Amino acid sequence: MSKTEKRNLKTKEIEDLAIGYVVHHLEGNGEKPKIIKKGIDVISGEKYIEVKGCMKKETNLRITQQTLDYLEKNNKFNDFFIYFVYDMDLEPQLLIFNNDTFQKNKICEKRWIIQPNKIKEKPLSIPLKKIEFT
Repeated sequence: MSKTEKRNLKTKEIEDLAIGYVVHHLEGNGEKPKIIKKGIDVISGEKYIEVKGCMKKETNLRITQQTLDYLEKNNKFNDFFIYFVYDMDLEPQLLIFNNDTFQKNKICEKRWIIQPNKIKEKPLSIPLKKIEFT
């Protein structure tokens, strides 16, 4: 995959590529990782791994409430790791953060989302004419 192709990847494609790098790394170390992607991305032995990927190192890593709930429900915080793959368009690098590092450095960020397709009350919907932007 060329540098230009990697820059045009969508978020899910970047995540899948990062997971591929992590699985390849773990297998190279003799581990047998399993891709889960439900609450946690990869389980390898006793490690519960959330994988994050980015084309550059200078980014914030966001851990979803779904991941935290999964870890709490399964009592796996002590086995929690974040594997951060960056510089994927140049020479991929891997940073590994354990739960202790996560707990000492996390910053709580609250946010709310709205899912228009799940709203029962119908909001005002206005058709718009298509405009050509130059």
